[in-house]
Amino acid sequence: MAADRLAGVSLLNQRYRLLSELGQGGMARVYKAQDIRLGRTVAIKILREQYAGDRAFLLRFKQEAHAVAALSHPNIVAVYDVGQDGATYYFVMEHVEGVTLKELIEKQGALGIDVAIRLADQICAGLSFAHSKGIVHRDVKPQNVIVTPDLRAKITDFGIARALDAPSVEEANEVFGTVHYISPEQAQGHAATPASDIYSMGVMLYEMLTGRLPFPGNSPAAVATKHLREQPPPLFEIQPRVPPTVNDIVLQAMAKDPKDRFSSADRLGETLRGYIDFVEGRTGLIHKGKLVAAEKSARDGTVRRQGRGGLDWLLIVFGLITLVLILGLGVLGGAVIWRVYSATPTPAPTSSPVLYVPNLIGKDWSMAKVIVEAQNLAYKENERQFSDTVPLDQIIRQSPDPATQIQPGGIVYVWISKGPSQVKVPSFKGLSADEASAQLRKMGLEAQRDDSFDEQVPVGFVIDQLPAAGANVAAGGSISLKVSKGRAPTPTPVPRPTAVPTPTVGAPGSFPPGIPQGGMVIVPQVVGKPEQEAKDDLQRAGLRLWPYGTNYQGHDVLPDDDLKRVCVGCVLSTNPTAGTKVASGTEVQIAVRRN
Repeated sequence: MAADRLAGVSLLNQRYRLLSELGQGGMARVYKAQDIRLGRTVAIKILREQYAGDRAFLLRFKQEAHAVAALSHPNIVAVYDVGQDGATYYFVMEHVEGVTLKELIEKQGALGIDVAIRLADQICAGLSFAHSKGIVHRDVKPQNVIVTPDLRAKITDFGIARALDAPSVEEANEVFGTVHYISPEQAQGHAATPASDIYSMGVMLYEMLTGRLPFPGNSPAAVATKHLREQPPPLFEIQPRVPPTVNDIVLQAMAKDPKDRFSSADRLGETLRGYIDFVEGRTGLIHKGKLVAAEKSARDGTVRRQGRGGLDWLLIVFGLITLVLILGLGVLGGAVIWRVYSATPTPAPTSSPVLYVPNLIGKDWSMAKVIVEAQNLAYKENERQFSDTVPLDQIIRQSPDPATQIQPGGIVYVWISKGPSQVKVPSFKGLSADEASAQLRKMGLEAQRDDSFDEQVPVGFVIDQLPAAGANVAAGGSISLKVSKGRAPTPTPVPRPTAVPTPTVGAPGSFPPGIPQGGMVIVPQVVGKPEQEAKDDLQRAGLRLWPYGTNYQGHDVLPDDDLKRVCVGCVLSTNPTAGTKVASGTEVQIAVRRN
């Protein structure tokens, strides 16, 4: 069952009624559904069909579901169930009404300081709980945070999470995550840790407070390079109402060295709460009434940006006091005080004249290229080779070796896997021809299609294949797919009379006008005509309609491009086709667009 066409399916595993599509990501689609057994609304994440035959992806998908199912926290979207329906793999999640944090920022720009910090505090609480269970999210970004109408933040899509102490499907240091929020160590190809999530949290908080990303760029490599080498502009240069104290909290979370960041997501949350509690409790300048107003705006799909108002003149005075409070918690060091009161931003560190070659073994070639170019090195593909152990498009070996010293601008050569030299053929019976062809392309094989009539298999679906399932074929080889054209029409030839009297037009027993004597006729062109008009034209031509009824076809059988050629209720094709010379009285089957 293909995820791309599930919207019209009534039930999944006879339990979950799919209602509408909520969104989609790189490896899955998410649907709103009804759990008819428990009578509740849920969200179902379904693996895309092109990954259903990929064992590595299936293993990652199942690991994700089981890992997140163990997380029960008010700031994490809950996972209820994990299942499989035929070739469809899915897990069932809590359905949360709201908008993504990214949508909120795109609509409103910079959020109010109190609103942004209180949302960030909740996200930190969810991350801290996940970290305590040995789970790193590895893709913290505002697209993966849902904000409810009452301003509750819930983290979703642990799509690339894994248990810290569990073996990973790929190499342990595989790079994941969206490049705008990726940590420097991930950009270098190192393993993601809780500190990586804290860095991404800092980037997200920077965007919440300023309405802008700290490191824009025209390519992933350019953005990754900025994460590695550049310091972000101070927040108050972009958004003057951001207090220096808040600026330094965000920049500490975004420190290049993980050891310089907050020791935990919980400590970052404590620091944010400490700032809000201090300003709210000691000055009375932030009131619950403002948060109530923000909640009302969120229900309307907006959050009003809070102005500084009376905070402008007081925050300068309270900056030092707040720093002393934070230092008492052991959070910020002397470097923070320098950053608060220095008029000159911290200069970007100069790169070392000698670099070290990153480890690219086992990484996808596209990500390897990003890693190399982000470190001011040149990427060069040397050769593609078959490998029975390294998956398609991943790096087999490299030169120079990992951790070797190299000068800036040096070249890193890579050898890329073409996949196994022998491929085991799965069964394609029951799949659509498009689905089977897509799987074959992913396996590095070609599809050869042979259309034929079949009394049982629907039009466009695979009847049989050669070689059969389980056979091994050479990489780059081809598989023959026998694809159904539907039921064959049954022609009924009319016996040719030994003597044909000269008929008169319209006389009983005569052929319709235009039909030559001898009983042979040409199938007229009726494609694109309404169903009834087409039937009338065929009968006027001396042909009969197929006795088993009209073949109605829709989105479940044909792609949209084919359906768009004609209107709903109009003829898509005929069998025999237009222009074919057949005996008078031959039965003609028509296919009509259903929807």
